[in-house]
Amino acid sequence: MGPDFSDGWSSDNRGGDDRGESRDTTLEPHDHRLRLRIEKRRGKVVTVIEEFHLKTPELKRLSKRLKSSLGCGGTFGENRIELQGDERERAGKILKKEGFRVV
Repeated sequence: MGPDFSDGWSSDNRGGDDRGESRDTTLEPHDHRLRLRIEKRRGKVVTVIEEFHLKTPELKRLSKRLKSSLGCGGTFGENRIELQGDERERAGKILKKEGFRVV
C-alpha cells in the first residue's frame, strides 16, 4: 500500500521547476521572460513577478532595489518577487531598464 516511486518519480517537489532547470540556474537579464500579475490576498493587492533564474543573493538585491525605487514593501523567494500594491506598470519599466524581458 502507498505510493510506488520505483518509476523515477519523487515525493519531493523542491528539486527544480518543470523544465528540468535547477533553482541555482542563473541567466543573464536579457534571457529572462518575466511574468507580472496581481493577486488579491486578504482584500489587498499584491504584484507577483515570476520566472526569475537568479541565485538567492542576486534576487534579494533586485528585490531591495525594486522596493526602494517603488517605495513599497514586499518579499522574495522561490524565483519570484512579491510587491505590495499594483505595481505592474512601474515595476515592468524598471525591470526593462535593467535589461530583463517582461512578457
